[in-house]
Amino acid sequence: MDAEEPSTSAGPFQFESQPTSQSQDDKNKSLELPKNIPGLIAKGSIIVSAKQRGNPVLKHIRNVPWEYDSDIVPDYILGVTTCALFLSIRYHNLHPDYIHDRLKELKGAFDLRILLVQVN
Repeated sequence: MDAEEPSTSAGPFQFESQPTSQSQDDKNKSLELPKNIPGLIAKGSIIVSAKQRGNPVLKHIRNVPWEYDSDIVPDYILGVTTCALFLSIRYHNLHPDYIHDRLKELKGAFDLRILLVQVN
C-alpha cells in the first residue's frame, strides 16, 4: 500500500480514503456530540437514542455492548463518523416526510448514514 493512499481495514475488505468537500472540523461544528460519546465509541459500544427504548430490534443486538443516551440526534451512533436511523415501513407509509426531516437534522455530521428498515 502506498503511503500517499491511506486506507482502513475492516476484515477482508479494504476501503480507500476519499477526500471530502467538508472538513472534519466543519462537520463537528454542525452537530456537536456529547462529550462522553467518543469514549464510549472507543470502547466499542453502540450509543442508542433514548427514543429507541422498547424497539424490538434492540433485543437482537447481543454481541456488542450498547447503552442509551438522550442527547444524540440519530437513533444509533456506531462510530465517530457512522450513525444509523431506524424506520418502520408502516410508520413511513403514515408519515412519508419523516425520514427526510431526520436526515436534515443530522446536518452533514456523519460520513456514513445507515437506514435500518423494519419491513412490517
